[in-house]
Amino acid sequence: MHAVRGGEVPCGASLARRGVVCTHAHVVLQLMLRMHRYSTDPEHEFPLFVTGINVAAACMQALRYQRMNALCNRRCSVAKGFVQFFVALFAQWFTLYRRKQGTVEHVNTCLAEAVALSKDCMAAVSRFEKDQGTGATDAVGSISFTDLENKK
Repeated sequence: MHAVRGGEVPCGASLARRGVVCTHAHVVLQLMLRMHRYSTDPEHEFPLFVTGINVAAACMQALRYQRMNALCNRRCSVAKGFVQFFVALFAQWFTLYRRKQGTVEHVNTCLAEAVALSKDCMAAVSRFEKDQGTGATDAVGSISFTDLENKK
C-alpha cells in the first residue's frame, strides 16, 4: 500500500490482482508474456532465463562504463534507470530476434546487435517508450511474478 493524503491506495500489484492494471505496466507485462510464449515455441525456442541474465550483464557493463549516467540522473535513481534500460534493451533484443525468426543459434548475435544499437541508454529507453507508449518503463517496478501468474 502507498500512503496518500486521506488514506491508502493499493499498489500496482494489488490492483493487478483485482484486474485493474496500469496501462504502462500492462504494456511491459504483455511484452514479458510474449517473450515467454516465444521462448517455448518449438521452432523459435530460446533460454529466456539465460538471455535475461545476459541482458542484465550488458546493463551492468553500461552502468560500469558510465553510459547510464544521464538516464539515472534524469530518473533520480540508479535502480530505476537500470530497470528501465534493462526493459528497453530486452525489448530491443526480442524485436531483433523475432525479425530474424531466430533460433537458439541467433540469441547471442541478436544480443550483440541490440547492445550496439543501445549504446546511448537514454535514446534506447526513449525509443522503447515511443514504440510502446510514453512512460511504459515507469511502471516496471510494480510488476511482480504473482502478476504474471494471475494473467495466464
